[in-house]
Amino acid sequence: MNKEYLVIANWKLNMDVNNTNWWVDKFEEHFEESEAYKVAIAPSFTEIPILLNAIGEADLEEDVEVYAQDISQFEKGKYTGEVSGFQLIEHGVMGVIIGHSERRKFLGETNKAINQKIMMATEYDLKPVVCVSNFEQVEAISSILTDSIRHRIVIAYEPLEAIGSGHPDSPEHVDHVLTHIKKILGDSVPTIYGGSVDADNISDYLDSDLISGFLVGTASIKPQDFLDILDRIHEG
Repeated sequence: MNKEYLVIANWKLNMDVNNTNWWVDKFEEHFEESEAYKVAIAPSFTEIPILLNAIGEADLEEDVEVYAQDISQFEKGKYTGEVSGFQLIEHGVMGVIIGHSERRKFLGETNKAINQKIMMATEYDLKPVVCVSNFEQVEAISSILTDSIRHRIVIAYEPLEAIGSGHPDSPEHVDHVLTHIKKILGDSVPTIYGGSVDADNISDYLDSDLISGFLVGTASIKPQDFLDILDRIHEG
């Protein structure tokens, strides 16, 4: 296999210090390096330094990157509760999930705010993994797609009906959607899939030339479940 998939574990609001250290310990016991994937983990802000320390102690720095689950559209100032790009990079964060459907739905994130976050992430050389569920959201991104953003951005297609439902989108429909996304943003923009991805269905998506990785939610909470996904990708 000559493709390296970006596989992101999105822990959402689930882990604490003990869980984080336990997860990395169990992961390290059975993790195997592979040219078939690059792993990233996105914990809550509070667990970022804990995760980075655990990864370092497990000697996994070359194999596992740490992403954030969000970034502020503001650089600094009177914005209580926000976390900026300069604060993320000083901890060694390499990328950030932006515009997840849960944030759009429950926290009212708009296309304008998401575009501002994309630009902020790019300014600090963080990889923006931007989640979209429809073509309107993709069109909004196209309005700010400079060469510098195009060089860094990853688009994660997450159909609303598939997220956390246990019912992933069909590979055929995912390919249809990703084809249209690339028509809007350009063939060079990597596109990944997220939505009830697990070890039982991941192989269904590996024949697609358009899928460059996976955004894994529920199946990333238990380290063995996530390792099983990596094994399937390695096996092809």
